[in-house]
Amino acid sequence: MVQTAYQNALLELDNLEQTLNDARRAKHVQEEEARQLDEALLEMPSRIAKDEEKIEVLKKELAKARIYRQHQEEYEVLTQCILKYPSREELQKRKDELMKTKKKIDISRRRREKKILAQKSAYALFFEQLAMLQESEGKDEVSDSEEEDASAAMQLEE
Repeated sequence: MVQTAYQNALLELDNLEQTLNDARRAKHVQEEEARQLDEALLEMPSRIAKDEEKIEVLKKELAKARIYRQHQEEYEVLTQCILKYPSREELQKRKDELMKTKKKIDISRRRREKKILAQKSAYALFFEQLAMLQESEGKDEVSDSEEEDASAAMQLEE
């Protein structure tokens, strides 16, 4: 019985040593965790500051991205408006064609004006000569009627 008690005491001592070792390990683990938590707590303000800096940087990037997107949308609207109109080259080509047409029209107009002026001169000359002819015919008629009167008077005298 003593031996059994002794063996039970040894077993219990082993169990207690095992429990004590487990408790030491647990205490060591807890101390390590406490140390890590203390380090984390000490690092927390600097981490928070870094994270706040990152947040500020990200906010600025977000604001830039929003502005960029807004500009892109505005540029797209402007591009669509611009594309409604012909290109500069097309406008220049059309302008050149219109200038050529205008020159042709101007040349044609000047030719017509010269022709009309020549016709006016010809008509003026024609009417001037017609007036002179009519005047000379009027004098001839007066001269003819005087001659007829004179010859009629001579016949009467005879």
